[in-house]
Amino acid sequence: MAVWAAHEKWGDSIREYQCVDVSPDMIDVAQNLLRGGEETKDSLHIPRVYFKRFLPVSNLITYNVVVASYTLSEIPKTSLRQMAVRSLWGKTKDFLVIIEHGNSEGFEITSDARSLVLKEGGHISEEGNTLENQEYEYLDPMAEEMDTGYVFAPCPHDVECARSDPITRDHPCNFEQRVQLAFCQKNTRLKKFGFHTERFSYIVLRKGERNATDKPWPRVLQPVRLRSRHVICKLCCSSGDLKQKIFTKKKDGDIYKCARHLTKWGDLLPDPESRQRPVKSKLKQVKEVGHL
Repeated sequence: MAVWAAHEKWGDSIREYQCVDVSPDMIDVAQNLLRGGEETKDSLHIPRVYFKRFLPVSNLITYNVVVASYTLSEIPKTSLRQMAVRSLWGKTKDFLVIIEHGNSEGFEITSDARSLVLKEGGHISEEGNTLENQEYEYLDPMAEEMDTGYVFAPCPHDVECARSDPITRDHPCNFEQRVQLAFCQKNTRLKKFGFHTERFSYIVLRKGERNATDKPWPRVLQPVRLRSRHVICKLCCSSGDLKQKIFTKKKDGDIYKCARHLTKWGDLLPDPESRQRPVKSKLKQVKEVGHL
């Protein structure tokens, strides 16, 4: 699916796609879909797509974007997932995108990958060194330190996630996407809608240091609640805190219009924490009247 999405976005500007799946049957299905189905011998609809069953051990060959979509949740142990993340991080020279289910398990998997790259928990646990797990190793656990990186999305910060504690968090950090029904779902209760809503958790990590000139805009964490003359937004801020903010038509102007008419769940909202809200107190009004 990442191949189709990337091709739709960037077209022929992509020089090469490298798809990795341990299952030869899944590789056959992917190739058939790229040929139009029915196991034809036609050329691939998207050119320059190559398939492998395993990741190459060497990191000499790297890619601009590496995507692991609903993959890490299939790895049985935390230590093995850590080794997989280390290997995937070594295969990219820019972006690493991890997508998982929008439940607690999926969020915790993306959160663990985030912590590993940001050095909050960047080590391989001892169970990863057993003989039983050697067949799953993607990288030597004693390898050199990982390259530095930062969170490109969805977090506008690199501090500990406010929802990392499963006891205190309100719900997992997830987002929604409307998806067209597959053929096998046509005769289910969803058929009257023609679509279903998929919830997912994701993390986009980028190599290097965060640019100090980046706009510290907060991320909208749930649908904007619309009221008569104001809106209510749940935001993840650049400080690492979760805040609920109210923007009114009278006091917040353009931000109110943006939040009400343009902003969706998962978008950045142009409301930096350094912004001073133009509030006029009654005392100031009295002084101005007296001065006149």
